[in-house]
Amino acid sequence: MRFIILLVFFVSGAAGLLYEVVWTRQLTLLLGVTAPAVSTVLATFMAGLGIGGAAAGRMIKNRDPLKFYAFCEVGIAILGFASPYVLDALAPVYVFLKQTIGGGPALTAARAALSALVLLPPALFMGATLPALSKWILTIGGDGRRGRGVGLLYAVNTVGAVAGTIAAAYFTIETFGMRGSIGCAAALNGVATIGAWSLSRAGIPAAPAASGTLNITFSAGARRAALIAAALSGAAGLACEGIWTRYLIYAVGDNSAYAFADMLAIFLAGIAAGSALAAPFVDKFKNPLLALAVIQGALACACVASVALLEPKGRYAGLGDWLTGETYVPWATFLWTGVWSSAKVVFIPTLLFGASFPFVARIVTRGAETAAADVGRSVAWNTAGSIAGAIASGFVLLPMLGFAKGMIAAASLSLLAMLAALAPAASLRFVKFIVAAIVCIAFGALSLVALSRRDAAARALIKDETRDTMKFYEDGAVSSVAVVEDNITKTRVLYVGGDAQASTDPVGMLHLRLMGHLPALFHENPKSGLVICCGAGVTLGSLASHPLETLEICDLSPTILQLNKDGVFDGGNNGVFRDPRLRVTVDDGRNHLLSTTRTYDVITTDPIDPDDAGVTSIYCKEFYELVSKRLNPGGVACQWMTTQYSLDVYKSLIQAFRLSFPECYIYDGDFTTVIVGRKPGGRRVAFDRLERAFEDRKVKSSLAAVGIDDPYDLLTLQLAGPADIANFCGDAPPNSDDRPIAEVVAPRTEWGNPRGSWIEKQRVLLSMRKSDRGDAIADWSAEHAARFKEKYRGMQRSMDARLARNEPGGGGAAKAEAVLRSLISTGPRTVDLMAEFDECDFEPGEDVGEYLLQIDFGIEALLPDAPPPNYDKAEAAKFAKYCFRSALMIRPDSLRGRLGLALACARLLEHAAAIDYARQVTEHARYATDYLQEFTRHETQQLINAVGDANEGTAAAEALEKLNNIRLDRTVEAWNAWFQKQPGAPAASKSSDAK
Repeated sequence: MRFIILLVFFVSGAAGLLYEVVWTRQLTLLLGVTAPAVSTVLATFMAGLGIGGAAAGRMIKNRDPLKFYAFCEVGIAILGFASPYVLDALAPVYVFLKQTIGGGPALTAARAALSALVLLPPALFMGATLPALSKWILTIGGDGRRGRGVGLLYAVNTVGAVAGTIAAAYFTIETFGMRGSIGCAAALNGVATIGAWSLSRAGIPAAPAASGTLNITFSAGARRAALIAAALSGAAGLACEGIWTRYLIYAVGDNSAYAFADMLAIFLAGIAAGSALAAPFVDKFKNPLLALAVIQGALACACVASVALLEPKGRYAGLGDWLTGETYVPWATFLWTGVWSSAKVVFIPTLLFGASFPFVARIVTRGAETAAADVGRSVAWNTAGSIAGAIASGFVLLPMLGFAKGMIAAASLSLLAMLAALAPAASLRFVKFIVAAIVCIAFGALSLVALSRRDAAARALIKDETRDTMKFYEDGAVSSVAVVEDNITKTRVLYVGGDAQASTDPVGMLHLRLMGHLPALFHENPKSGLVICCGAGVTLGSLASHPLETLEICDLSPTILQLNKDGVFDGGNNGVFRDPRLRVTVDDGRNHLLSTTRTYDVITTDPIDPDDAGVTSIYCKEFYELVSKRLNPGGVACQWMTTQYSLDVYKSLIQAFRLSFPECYIYDGDFTTVIVGRKPGGRRVAFDRLERAFEDRKVKSSLAAVGIDDPYDLLTLQLAGPADIANFCGDAPPNSDDRPIAEVVAPRTEWGNPRGSWIEKQRVLLSMRKSDRGDAIADWSAEHAARFKEKYRGMQRSMDARLARNEPGGGGAAKAEAVLRSLISTGPRTVDLMAEFDECDFEPGEDVGEYLLQIDFGIEALLPDAPPPNYDKAEAAKFAKYCFRSALMIRPDSLRGRLGLALACARLLEHAAAIDYARQVTEHARYATDYLQEFTRHETQQLINAVGDANEGTAAAEALEKLNNIRLDRTVEAWNAWFQKQPGAPAASKSSDAK
């Protein structure tokens, strides 16, 4: 009979975690994913558990415990099943309250009240289940051993919670959706109800009490000490969990819902194992308070030691570089790597957390009649501490202390729990002293080790100690934010939670610029714009180059916004945060759209991976419906659509957008795509509108930096229009709140052979590409079509070449040849394609071709043989600077790249940078190993003149002299020598052939 009850409680635990996972998602969709909103939801749920546990003791006093338990399960099922409908009804209430209240503590209180309406009733019933079954197992169940019986129940219920966590992440949400998962949980409650009620109705007599210690009670002081220890242990547990979760992402290398589910499952599994292992022995201890104290002391040391065990290796550590397309990483391998990375850090501490509860139960429980009340009191104290710990980790420990210090502070709570447990034992003074002394010494030593590892997560972001510098690192309430700068190229990368989210690197910036320019260009007369998510502000800066009257940025991280305000990313966003038109809003972007009364002509987002935990909410159909509501008639929306997932997932992402914006267009963003759509009420853009926009200096300069010089260049990037997109999507299910395909399916398709998936999608998209733009341009004429065809064919060759060099298998040289042949015919404005060459598996020296092309384009921009009539030296210098920096990314030791940068900077009157690069050439010329371009003395003399200062001019002259003493081939000769070695390559003897 006890086995059946344990099975029933296992099922109940699984249902409970299914509810918790879904409720957390649904409530944060309504209330926002800001730290206060998430903490409010968690605290409300746990408060319900604690109150329910405390109340159950009094309510069950004269009732059949199994019938009472069955009643609780029925209550959970009914209230749980109704919860989505309650949420639907509360949505307009929340919108009204937020519009009326605004933000601050009042909004937090409103969120707490709404969360309580949804979570508190079922959570009260959940909290009452353990006290009810504890009374049964200590009386009718025949187990008089308080610690063993309650500990076993706790362990089995927690194992069920592990099963529920895994089921939600890996099966029910994907198969049945969110509401379907709620139905599954309610069905499990039904099974538990039937099991408990059937046993109760069977009238099974009470089993004979097992030999135990039920009649032995502890003093009020001992019980009070155990409760205090339970509260402190609960606080330490949730505080440590919050810190571990934040930093395990660096070790796991993934920010997906699967990673979080795995970490939670390991945390719960450790607690279950600890409780199960302790339960058989807890009643054999003559002094359980001393045992509890030892466990808490060991727990404090284990938590601090976990800091040293965290070995962050950066994203995809140890799994090979799948970007090459040559390394296959099975999904199971990736999962196991994440599980092991988490388990080695948290399993031992969670084992000790779990072992504590049976000891608390034995000490606090006075007898069979009071078992329910006593266990409920234990649950309430432990839960109260857990609430405090969860809030402290996010709002105090991490933001104020960081990783190592925060963990030491959290672990100190377990030290206090140890001291609380030791206090009542007056007869064991010497033993208490020895235990406390040993633990405190060990804790102090381990804390010193932990402090030496306080920058472990930050160091994980440094890929090359000789090249990278950490410019900024902060553990905020929302996330951990870092900025890493490349010492050579001066590129800055923004990391959020260990993921690279944005960069000032000019290479690969095409999609970021498109996301700011496309919606503004395809609106007749945009006056207002909103950008959701900030990153490095490149999308915002691109949108700001258009003559809008108002501009707004919305991001939930005040840290990222402040970094942009401080000019950290001015190199990529053109100092947009100093634009007087800009309004800054700190909020969850979706929640902002839900509650704002403002409307816009343009709404776009800054790219962020849709499979990251919680991010899919801005890639689903409900989000685009909100966007449509907040757009004025004819307004334009834009969204980044990554191509790293399977074709089916990509279709679902596009389908979600298309349902709200049937008139939509997909653009190539260089190894990714951008989709732009117009709300009904507007007209297709006219070609002369695009031409006028390109006459604006800011717009033209911003787009020229990514190889787009005129409207024709822009239109060559269009891959598909409305009709083709509709056919492409077919009946694919849209990514939605209820079926978050991007979150539960996409991470699996990211592993294995993602490059093959990208090629598959690119082929399909290229097959839809047309040389006619009549579906997108209102006044498209035969003349436009004729002028467009040549550029269209050139871009088509570039795209075909890009596919060829990404085909799985084959040598790097063969891939490079196809791309280089294409680039020769299409001109230097396709230079952005070449930046991806370093991902190919080149043999040593094989990258010389694209490296030399980068250098050649830079030289041609600075020193054109026949300058065109409209040649702009400043714009040419900007483009040359871009090329030389790209060359340095491929060959960081390139002296020609540095000399080219010196010339470009001198022409741009950036004297300090020009001097710096010239000095680098002077200092390292004797180590030159690559092909050095022999710039003429005349051109280098321009550098000397631009620098102006006699001493600095001497440094530049010395650089030139040393370069002239190194007799190496000219760029074009080197290029010919390399190219002629390739199979079937024609002779290329003239400079123009290589440009």
